Amino acid sequence: MRATTSAPDRSGEEGGRISVVERVLPEPIDPIAFLEAFDDERSFYCERADDGVAIAAAGVVADAGLAAGAVEEHLRVGGFAFDRSRVPAGPWTGFPRAEWASPRLALVRRAEICSLRAAATDAEGGEARAAADLEAALRLIERPMRPVAPRAHVAYRIEPLGSVESWRRAVEETLEDIRDGRLSKAVLARAVRIRAASPWQRWTIARRLRAAHPESTVFVVGRGRKTFVGATPERLARVEGERLATAAVAGTAPPGSGVAEADDVFLRDEKERHEHAFVVEEIRRRLGPLASQLEIPDRPSVLATAELRHLHTPIAARLRDGASLVDVCARLHPTPAVCGLPCDAAMAAVRTREDVDRGWYAGGVGWVDAGGGEVVVPLRSALLDGAEAVLYAGAGIVSGSRWDSELEETRLKMRVMQAALVEL
Repeated sequence: MRATTSAPDRSGEEGGRISVVERVLPEPIDPIAFLEAFDDERSFYCERADDGVAIAAAGVVADAGLAAGAVEEHLRVGGFAFDRSRVPAGPWTGFPRAEWASPRLALVRRAEICSLRAAATDAEGGEARAAADLEAALRLIERPMRPVAPRAHVAYRIEPLGSVESWRRAVEETLEDIRDGRLSKAVLARAVRIRAASPWQRWTIARRLRAAHPESTVFVVGRGRKTFVGATPERLARVEGERLATAAVAGTAPPGSGVAEADDVFLRDEKERHEHAFVVEEIRRRLGPLASQLEIPDRPSVLATAELRHLHTPIAARLRDGASLVDVCARLHPTPAVCGLPCDAAMAAVRTREDVDRGWYAGGVGWVDAGGGEVVVPLRSALLDGAEAVLYAGAGIVSGSRWDSELEETRLKMRVMQAALVEL
């Protein structure tokens, strides 16, 4: 067992230093089963099945923001809203604008190495309390983990939040801005509510998403009875040491026939390539002050998920001295893929034309520690509250967009979560 301590230097944390004890487990544990065993008012889960990295956390010992240039000695998990100038309201009441919390218990898996960590502040007993919590957790996970059997949702109904006419008006006003040169692109989002006969089961939904979307990052952020859950194909940034990885994901098409000709037609689509190029060039510009040796392919490839295809350009770079994941996220968010260009004008259009409060949708969800971390853009997602689920999706409006085609794109994107909720 390994023990370490840290002295937090940011405001908002009480109780003194945080002590962390850690033990490498002899065998990997399913992070979702772990969280079912330790289901807490505050929970966090982030896993991409095809790259072997998973973080599962229960409880909180300290909440804080992360300052620019910050490098965390110990694990923090959390995220931030799409528009951090707004106080989350409506269904998002109870979610902060941004939060990076030190979890009380965390299961960390990288490749085949799986470890369990426990943390406590000095005021709680420090290392002795953390060690006791770790031992108690180890005893619990040594028992067979039997997930609660899922209940069938025998009845549900879908309620649009906003009308088709308001969507059409928002798209047409945005196209007018583009024609007049005030905008190059704006991303508009819409939402629907699904009401079920019984409360949604977040871990059942997370399991379905993980099985159906191994190429995406499945995430869960739980705050009391509310849970933000989804499976996103988009990474905002991953940092390992001084190496940075991000990607441009913009341009959407239906799954197609799966043959090379279908992908080739998609790759040559002028409207989709135009939209994608905006995102690539803006990421290049924003990373300039923080990164060197940028590696950007000349043309995108096709990223295929079960429901959709996207144009995808991976971007790699080396961070300059002193730059951190937090700095990268501050530079990149909001990307043109979720907001538009120019950023300020696009954000103003979003604020005035959308019918919904995005909350954390299209913001950031992730984790950070001394070795780096990863933040994804939470798309293909829903906010659960008891038997209600609000599903979110957006579409990039550029020259050549049609309001009805963009409406259908949002419907296609929502099917990821709808399928996981009602097991289509």
